[in-house]
Amino acid sequence: MDKTMVVPLDLTGESINELAEFDVPELVREVQTQFAPTPEKETSVFTQTMAQELVERSVSLCRKELQDLRAGLPGLNSAEWSWNNCGKA
Repeated sequence: MDKTMVVPLDLTGESINELAEFDVPELVREVQTQFAPTPEKETSVFTQTMAQELVERSVSLCRKELQDLRAGLPGLNSAEWSWNNCGKA
């Protein structure tokens, strides 16, 4: 297999076409660019520490959400889990 190989994509018979037309070659190109490796560089707004905190909080949020849903409780309270509140509500 070659990393540039693309299986032709035909969405003409799919019901999603009822919502919008799709430029399939552009869609394939865009998806390919999202998987292209990029060199890691220093960020000025979103730091590595912030990324790690986001991952840790996301895991906590997902576990709580799953536990609540299994118990028949309401879903996520976005205000409780906002970045500023840090899930302390």
